[in-house]
Amino acid sequence: MGRGALLTGMAGGIIGTIASVVGIIWSISSMVAAVEFHFFFFTLSPLLIFSTILFVALLIVSCILTGVGFYGMYTVGGGGMGVVGLIFGIIGGIIAAILILIGLITYPSGTIIADSYYSWSILWNWIGFIILGISFIIMGSASIAVRECTPHSGTAVAAGVLSIIGGSTFIIYMIFFAWIGLILIFVAFLLWAIVFYTTEA
Repeated sequence: MGRGALLTGMAGGIIGTIASVVGIIWSISSMVAAVEFHFFFFTLSPLLIFSTILFVALLIVSCILTGVGFYGMYTVGGGGMGVVGLIFGIIGGIIAAILILIGLITYPSGTIIADSYYSWSILWNWIGFIILGISFIIMGSASIAVRECTPHSGTAVAAGVLSIIGGSTFIIYMIFFAWIGLILIFVAFLLWAIVFYTTEA
């Protein structure tokens, strides 16, 4: 089970890098949509719809699988933080994805009168990223805590630090600047894939 969980975490890290790239595209398309909404009559672009759905799907899968990887670290002696990483990976990924989808559904279309709906859409997205940010901060802390169980302890620490900083940007910055944190999370996921793969059960 331990080795299987670690390999699952490696897969989560790989999928997470893809999710981060899609998330950057989603963030940029959201910024473009916001400009269009405030200056023109607006209809949701196919790119924004597609990138949102793809992003949340990959986000759920990557967070769950990475959480399982942290559980694998727990099974090889990583302590209770491995279980904490599992819990927050699952809960954070799922809740954040649902809220981002709600933000898409509540996005107004075609009329400038829809300002209040636009505000609700932004709020749902922001709450989703706050939850996601907290989850990445805790997962980053778990990565640092389990560093002694992997031959690449420095890599685990680096991934943890990047995850904490990236998660913090999700909370601090407005939703349209989520791409800044997603770049850091991209690298963290890549490093986690290495850590999980090289750890012996």
